[in-house]
Amino acid sequence: MIPLLSHTKKPICYSTLSFGGDDELGYYESLLPTNDPLIIEIDRLSERYASETDKDNLKIIVEEYAICKSNVIRKANETNTNDAHMTKVAKIQQYLNFNEQQRLRIVESLGGAEVCENIPIICAPNLSDYMRFRLTDIPANHSVAQYEDRAGRKGVLMKLKNKKTGEEDIFWLNQRYRETCNMNPFNNGGGLWVADGVRNIHEAGKIADFINQIKSGSNELYELAA
Repeated sequence: MIPLLSHTKKPICYSTLSFGGDDELGYYESLLPTNDPLIIEIDRLSERYASETDKDNLKIIVEEYAICKSNVIRKANETNTNDAHMTKVAKIQQYLNFNEQQRLRIVESLGGAEVCENIPIICAPNLSDYMRFRLTDIPANHSVAQYEDRAGRKGVLMKLKNKKTGEEDIFWLNQRYRETCNMNPFNNGGGLWVADGVRNIHEAGKIADFINQIKSGSNELYELAA
């Protein structure tokens, strides 16, 4: 799976609250009893994911979790048809649609889906509220890399060159919280995405503008390193 081209399907085994919001699944889980077999199963899958290290087993867990999550949402919707619930669901979907649009702005600035399909995928070297990267985290002979960390957040690393000094430096952008988080993104201008390194930027649109400058060569100070 290409990280930049879809929302995360990874289990929730890290506190999404510490990453800026609660996942949409939390609302639907609250509508079912704690002893419901689906709730028990989704908790079991999250625990397995948190302790698993084998890549093939992780892939299986993610697939099983995605199916179980869909079943939780379906069951919650089937047993709750009142207006209050439907209003809540519509609001959650509005948030998720907005978050998806922000990711697609990043994708477009990088050159579109076809380009992103060929950007190498790395494993995030750390997991924290504020991600930190080094030039050595970008694969050799590449100037751009992408990832999805264990918490399900997407990110991009770019190797840039200072036009005046010729020195190389790093610029990275990442989601502060899962794209599927149930929080109002309109309160902070869509601050799901942040960037750091040579530039500290908040909000996907502003980050996309900076990337477009780099790609077009119009930025006064930086260009994409060879």
